[in-house]
Amino acid sequence: FWRGKDSLFKLCTNCKLVFRDPMPDEEELAELYASYYADENIASDDTGMVSSKVSLGEHAGYLGHHVLGKGGRVLDFGAGLGTLVKRLTDMGFEAEGVEFFEKAREEVRLRYGFDFHADIGQLEKGGYDAVAMVEAIKHLRSPWLTLKVLGGLLVPGGTIYITTPNRDGLQARLFGTNWSEAVKPIHLVLFNFASLSHLLRECGFTDIRMVRF
Repeated sequence: FWRGKDSLFKLCTNCKLVFRDPMPDEEELAELYASYYADENIASDDTGMVSSKVSLGEHAGYLGHHVLGKGGRVLDFGAGLGTLVKRLTDMGFEAEGVEFFEKAREEVRLRYGFDFHADIGQLEKGGYDAVAMVEAIKHLRSPWLTLKVLGGLLVPGGTIYITTPNRDGLQARLFGTNWSEAVKPIHLVLFNFASLSHLLRECGFTDIRMVRF
């Protein structure tokens, strides 16, 4: 699908997912994450892994007003340094975070006193009104496996809220493997609305909608 100097992306002709090939293994990914979450990057809030506070504020507002309503329990998957969980907590919601990288969890504990979960395996099934995945799904080697588990954590009729770059967007079509979202080696899967909708349906989700900001 795209071939660059140091990267190759392939297209699944069935589901239209674009994915990095070869896919980095878990050890390689751990080394990459360690470089992004270096102490100096965490201290300056410049890890390259966390959405801006402005955009996270917009996502918190949308979740609060259009998804959770007057109350509810929400899980932020790939919670980074805790900004979205902090915003939702300040709005009066019961918010929790899942963050795989230990140094990020330690920083969140120091900043806000939150104890984020290290994984999703032991979380309460059917215990959340909403799950947020803000710029997280593109980092997953097998996103379908994660989505199936997250779906089981939702109450009946619950919502999963996903943001991810659109590979049909203008910059993606112009720049290909030089697109900023394709350059980062930790971005493993790239979606358009059709491929993401297909994946969600395959994982049991219904009533799939696109939200534009």
